[in-house]
Amino acid sequence: MELEEFYKQVGGNFEDVKRRLFNEEFIRKFVLKFKDDETFDNLIDAFNKVDYKEAFRFIHTLKGISVNFGI
Repeated sequence: MELEEFYKQVGGNFEDVKRRLFNEEFIRKFVLKFKDDETFDNLIDAFNKVDYKEAFRFIHTLKGISVNFGI
């Protein structure tokens, strides 16, 4: 799947991300790494341990990544 098609599938705005980050290969590199990121798993673990301070940190990380890459 092409990067632009991926953005359409997830409801992202690829053109906006390209305007902000300029380099399509840079975007591709980090979007592909996103699927292997362990932050979501860490978030679930923190919730299961009732460690809401850590959970908040992981939520903040996921939000930042998602916003920066328009997903």
